[in-house]
Amino acid sequence: MNWIKIFNNKAQAEAKLGELNPVQIIYKDVKICLSYFNSNFYATSDTCPHQSESLSGGTINGFGEIICPLHNYRYNLKFGVECDHRTADLKTYPIKIDDSGFYIGLTE
Repeated sequence: MNWIKIFNNKAQAEAKLGELNPVQIIYKDVKICLSYFNSNFYATSDTCPHQSESLSGGTINGFGEIICPLHNYRYNLKFGVECDHRTADLKTYPIKIDDSGFYIGLTE
């Protein structure tokens, strides 16, 4: 696992994201959608498997699902599962927060 530092600390991540505001992070051509919901951070693939729309342009509903802005496909932030099982699931990435910073785990 390769841990990529995104923010210096949790407070910086909270300030950048805000509740229900997905943000795209790009690291070496990997597009990641970083979300903050119900005091938890989530990292998923930013590309909707249905028709490749950027999920960071979507919204997060009260059920902890990110909604694709193109066709309203809904994906569970924690597990990446498409809620109606109409398409492939999202890839999810682990997040680690410690005294040295806020990290997303990527496999090489």
